[in-house]
Amino acid sequence: MVSPVDGVVEELVIASIGGVVTPAQELLKIVPISERGKQQLEVEAGLLNKDIGFDHTGQVVEIKVDSFPFTKYGVIDGEVTDISADASEHEQLGLLFPLKASLATGRIKVNGKWINLKPGMSVTVEIKTGTRRLMEFLLAPLMRGVSEGARER
Repeated sequence: MVSPVDGVVEELVIASIGGVVTPAQELLKIVPISERGKQQLEVEAGLLNKDIGFDHTGQVVEIKVDSFPFTKYGVIDGEVTDISADASEHEQLGLLFPLKASLATGRIKVNGKWINLKPGMSVTVEIKTGTRRLMEFLLAPLMRGVSEGARER
């Protein structure tokens, strides 16, 4: 077999000679490499049902790599490239819409050296949906409490 793209083998299912496979079984994944020899990484995440109305493709995201605390090493900028129209059920989080985001760079600076990110690393994706003043942010819980507390049943 020959891959249709140049890339790096990831998630190899069978690593022994003579291993048995079933029909249509996925044997491995290939992470493509661009013309410059760098991996073209993208992030796959789940968008909560309560947030789907505020998010769309093209939005700016901040990607926090769990292996490198963002408070010390910063974040990687990116952009939402796709949001699925169909949600799937998650046991703890409820409905999640699959989301894909591109990364501005596939590396992060750690202790003065650039470290390449690897496929499979866990990340947190934060989508920038807007801005608000500090006072609005601090008073939001109070305003919500006043609004909901003033109702009668």
